[in-house]
Amino acid sequence: MELLIFIALLIVPVKIAATLVGAERTGYLYSTFAILGVISFELARYNYFPQLNFWGISFFTGPVIYMLVLGTNYIRALGITVIQIVIMVSVMLLLNVIYPDLGLEFSINI
Repeated sequence: MELLIFIALLIVPVKIAATLVGAERTGYLYSTFAILGVISFELARYNYFPQLNFWGISFFTGPVIYMLVLGTNYIRALGITVIQIVIMVSVMLLLNVIYPDLGLEFSINI
C-alpha cells in the first residue's frame, strides 16, 4: 500500500506534468529517474549546505534536474514543478478526505 501511495504521489504527477508541457521523454522510467535525481540533489544540498534550507532553493533547482532528464527547457521544467506540486497536494488532500485513518501527515506551515 505504501509503495502504491509513493508511486501515486511522486512519479505519476511528474509523468502527467511532463506530458502536459510537451517534454521529449515522458515515460514512467524517465519520471522515476527525474524524481530520484531531484531527491538525491536535495539530500546532497541539505547535507552540505544546511543553512540554505528553504523551499525557494528546491523550487528553482529541481527544474534543472527535470530539464536534463526529461529533455525540455528550463521554463517548461518550471511548469513541470508547478503542475507536480498542484497534482501532489490535490491527491494528498483527496486521500486524507477519503481515508482519514491512512496516516498521511499533511500540514502547511506558513
